[in-house]
Amino acid sequence: MKTTLVYLLILSPLTAILFGCSIPKHSGVLMHPAGFEKNQRNIIHRECMKEAQNLSKTPLTENESNLIKDVETSRFFQGGRGRDDSADRYVLCFLNKDYQLLIFPTNFFSETGCEVLSKYKTAGIEKERLKYLCKEKDTEKCAVCQ
Repeated sequence: MKTTLVYLLILSPLTAILFGCSIPKHSGVLMHPAGFEKNQRNIIHRECMKEAQNLSKTPLTENESNLIKDVETSRFFQGGRGRDDSADRYVLCFLNKDYQLLIFPTNFFSETGCEVLSKYKTAGIEKERLKYLCKEKDTEKCAVCQ
């Protein structure tokens, strides 16, 4: 048992290096506007799914490309890695509906609600969205919410 664990600890990073598996350095979230109810968010999600499918073959404008520069849009659309046309359109749809894209360093350890909100603040979340989240997540006692 111990030998197997040692091999796993040694071979897992080595395998990742040799075969090109990489650990993502950044994560992100599409933050809905303050006050959006869950049913509103569900409607927008369905609309953006349709738009992604319908416009996936339409080339991005320079402005659209700049909005999602360096973002692995597939993480939002298919839970994958990298980018593809449908995923790009999916993320752009949310941005066009007043969602805010926040990108921050990835942390693989579980985080408290206060730590997550602190990351959002560092990533540049708008004040009203942060205030809304502090109330919604019942984390108003966090330093970042003060």
